[in-house]
Amino acid sequence: MADTDRKEDIQRKLHDVYRPGITTDQMKTVYDEWSPHYDKDLIANKYNGPKHSVKALSKVVTDKHARILDCGCGTGLVAQELQLLGYNNIDGVDMSEESLAIANAKGLYVTTMAAKLGPEPLDGVKDDDYDAVIGCGIFVTGHLNDSCLLEWTRIVKPGGYICLTVNKEYTYLLEGDTYKTLVDNKRIELKEKTSIPDYFRDGGGYVYTIKTLA
Repeated sequence: MADTDRKEDIQRKLHDVYRPGITTDQMKTVYDEWSPHYDKDLIANKYNGPKHSVKALSKVVTDKHARILDCGCGTGLVAQELQLLGYNNIDGVDMSEESLAIANAKGLYVTTMAAKLGPEPLDGVKDDDYDAVIGCGIFVTGHLNDSCLLEWTRIVKPGGYICLTVNKEYTYLLEGDTYKTLVDNKRIELKEKTSIPDYFRDGGGYVYTIKTLA
């Protein structure tokens, strides 16, 4: 496929998967079909979110054996960055089974789960099971919102961290009513919100470092 055709195909996929009203099944189909080209396409489009996510997490989670859940892990771009820094106890969860197959072939995760993220409990995950949750590029139209924090505060032990990297256009999806209630009730504390100018395609974003309190 010519470069121009590839760029147009990438643009179509981004438009398709970010469109308002997309269903879970439709989203899964797009990501499943995209998975063989996903890494190459995002790297070609200057997707620097994973590097910024891991840099932020490494400041607060220094134990390389810490148990980390990579949420919306896809083909494993975040886990690759974690491994480069020596982290070796990473699980992944994503709705796209084809993406998980690629991630598993890379040997990035201890375990992976095919599941839709939301406020509902993840099957088989106990309270306080993880030292940290990390997620990059998952707060976008039709994907996730701050209701996910209800589950993440359950599975991350007190004193752990939730590190999220969000396009500047979609911060409202994270900073919603659930987020504000958890802050007010002292369940979580925002430790740092860092602006990043080169998140994706020369567009900006933010890295949120959130500490779980109870």
